[in-house]
Amino acid sequence: MKSVIASNHARGLDDVSFGSAVPEDGEGGFTIIDMVVGLALLGLISVLVLEGVGGARHVRDRFLIHTDTGVATARAYLHDLIAETSPSGTVASDGEALPTLRGGPQELSVISSHAVAAQYAGLYASTLAVKQTDRKNEFDLVLEQSVFRPSRAGVLTQTKSVTRTILLANVSTLQIRYLGPSRSNQAGRWSQEWTNALELPALVAIDVVLPPNDVRRWPTLVIEAVLRER
Repeated sequence: MKSVIASNHARGLDDVSFGSAVPEDGEGGFTIIDMVVGLALLGLISVLVLEGVGGARHVRDRFLIHTDTGVATARAYLHDLIAETSPSGTVASDGEALPTLRGGPQELSVISSHAVAAQYAGLYASTLAVKQTDRKNEFDLVLEQSVFRPSRAGVLTQTKSVTRTILLANVSTLQIRYLGPSRSNQAGRWSQEWTNALELPALVAIDVVLPPNDVRRWPTLVIEAVLRER
């Protein structure tokens, strides 16, 4: 045995334990385990970065809907929504033509070409109302929208998919009024409901009542309802 060891030393070979592989130049390489661990760490870092970006966007969105900037954004959107109403009778649901605009004192439905973050041009059924949040006695101004798609018969049919968007967070109530068109010998009158499927109201007035001590302000938003030909 001693002669074998002496022979190895004589040839310049060191004792190397079985099961290990050390390159002669002294530099170690990556094993499969090292690569798997590295990929796992990269995946974890990517997830954390994406969550951070998503969290920042969420904070930004919540900031907008809780501030005067959010009020201005909501008002501008509602103005464009009602100002871009579609011709009456061009869309249908379950075979029945839908009115272009209808509503009551606390809810408004309109068919319009304007949509929140719309991916493509089209018609959307939009409903504006105040909805309760998960928290007790807290409400948000919410817009629910669904798109219309053409059927084989050439009629636009409302889809069942609904997109829900918070226009303004933490509100108390919604108050809507409708001014009827003027006639030859009679001025239009304000009412709290609009069910006339044959024509639009001349004006729509929207008031959002905010909680007491809220620093935000919502002046009455008066919008002219104009029929836009497609």
